[in-house]
Formats: sequence, C-alpha cells, structure tokens
Amino acid sequence: MTTSAAGPGVPPGELSRPRKAGRAGGGKVLVATTSRPACAGWSTTAAPLTLPEMLANPYDTYLEFRATRSAFHFLFPGPENSRARHIHASYQMTKRFGPLTTWTFGLLNEIQGLVLLDVPNLASRLARRTPWAFEPQDIVANAVGIGAALQHSCPHGAP
Repeated sequence: MTTSAAGPGVPPGELSRPRKAGRAGGGKVLVATTSRPACAGWSTTAAPLTLPEMLANPYDTYLEFRATRSAFHFLFPGPENSRARHIHASYQMTKRFGPLTTWTFGLLNEIQGLVLLDVPNLASRLARRTPWAFEPQDIVANAVGIGAALQHSCPHGAP
C-alpha cells in the first residue's frame, strides 16, 4: 500500500478511522477500523466567526475548541493517531474560526499539555513509560490541517 499524510498503509484520499465498537471482558475496548473519504459528510459551509464575535465570548470559543479536541480524541485515539487527529481537528476549526485563531488555540493546546501533563509526569516521560503530551510534530500537523482548509481541499489530498 502507499503512504499518505494519514500514515503508512493508508491510501491517499482516505482515512483509516478507528471507532469504538464495544467492550470486551476485562474492560478492554474493541476497536473497528473503517475507511471513508477524508471529508465525507463534513460541514464546511458555516462562515468563520469574526474577531469581534470570538472576543465577545472568548470562553465559549475555548469551550468549542475543547469539545472538538475531545471528539477527535474519540475518533482518532492514542499516540499512533496523533497526526490524523491534529490535521482533521485543525481543518474543522479553521473552517469555523479561521487560521489565526486555530493556530493560536492549537499552540496553546500543546503548551497546556506540556505544563499540565508533561511537567508533573516528567520522570515517566523521560523514561519513555508514557507518551509526551507536547509534540512538535503536532504543531506541524495543525499547519497541514489549516493549509488544507485554506485551500478548500480535504486533508490527505481527498477530492
């Protein structure tokens, strides 16, 4: 198989999307993988909020970014799906909020992970027992999603 921006083995223009299928004994989560065109069914018709609209209720803007981040953690769980998660979340948020706000909140998300998750667990991170929350490649993946939204194309080159 070819390699796409989604990762090795994922054909360009498609996204291998894990989703929760149910629970097995012992609390393990079973995961089924589905493939679909990267932008199928995505809403991209809403006009981005204006700066005065965002500044009028900055906490609401934060809550929407947080909800989107949580939703994409469900769709793309685990460190192995980090690139796809960041690309697609940034794509969606750029369509809603524009590139500058998406870039800012994406960077703040990485800083938040560093301060709230990595620093308190520094020994575990340095010993490689747990993955880092702050990852420079996540910032790059955010830029890919923002770029795709600005070019009005789907992430990963999907038509």
